[in-house]
Amino acid sequence: MAHNNGENMTGKVLALLLAVILWVYVMNEQNPPVEQTLNVKLEVRNVAQNLVLAQSTDQVKIRYRGPRSIIAGLRQQDLEVYVDARGLEEGQHLLPVKTGIPGALEVIEVVPNTVEIRLEGQVTRILPVVPKFAGTTPPGIVIDKIEVVPAQVTITGSRSKVDMVAAVAVPVDMSGVNKNTVLEGLPHPYGNTGGAVEGVYVSPEKVQVHVSVLQGTITKTVDIKPSVIGELAPGAAITRVSTEPDKVEISGPAETVKKIDALYTAPVDVSGQAADVVREVKIQGQEGVTTTRGDTVKVSVQITAGPQPAPGRP
Repeated sequence: MAHNNGENMTGKVLALLLAVILWVYVMNEQNPPVEQTLNVKLEVRNVAQNLVLAQSTDQVKIRYRGPRSIIAGLRQQDLEVYVDARGLEEGQHLLPVKTGIPGALEVIEVVPNTVEIRLEGQVTRILPVVPKFAGTTPPGIVIDKIEVVPAQVTITGSRSKVDMVAAVAVPVDMSGVNKNTVLEGLPHPYGNTGGAVEGVYVSPEKVQVHVSVLQGTITKTVDIKPSVIGELAPGAAITRVSTEPDKVEISGPAETVKKIDALYTAPVDVSGQAADVVREVKIQGQEGVTTTRGDTVKVSVQITAGPQPAPGRP
């Protein structure tokens, strides 16, 4: 009897082994393992609340293997590719790339497997909102007054991004405007070169632009006042600022022109300068008000360098 039991057990084990071999064979034939490579957006997790991400790799390449049936139904959002910034302070950091994928899959390769990120302190600034006009009003209709509500917005972002912002402007399309109107627009941050600065949050996200219009035109001569911005080199000082010409004739709606005593130039940036600066810049006029000459003037900024340290002394 014991001999028969041993033979039965051996038979059962052999049957089970054959069943397993058959199952593996069928699975490999009907649902073979395959490889796939995808570019996946890199996520940066657990950034401290007082910091923002200023620099990071956008995507990484992940190569993985698994049953064909599972890979066929896989969505890109099923793949997690991330770095963990928990506990990190402001500055540059080299971090390993981590992955999270369904359990039936195997990660073969991640390229790159480490990425560099830069964390910066989050800062805010309050800036006025200026209208940025597009389009033209119908003939005989000119702008009397523009009011942006609210007049100021708060911008928030990394220190380097916020420092790039020179102005916040709201696009205003004047096409077809023939009466007093309230328009709504999205304020955008712009840099010194006029390009949009990305990665900066503006609050509130929308502002209103109250537009008042007038009819009828007159001509008047007004002063040109130069606008100068920026900090000079240490010890330097501005001694005189002038424009050529110093006056300009303007034409526009009677009620608007009567209120204008001077037109300002576009800002002349003298940052870091220790010698005279001469720039050809545009006159900043008002919508509907035109000049009888060109729209640019020459601005001359006379600068003295200031006392220099004696040789050998700091």
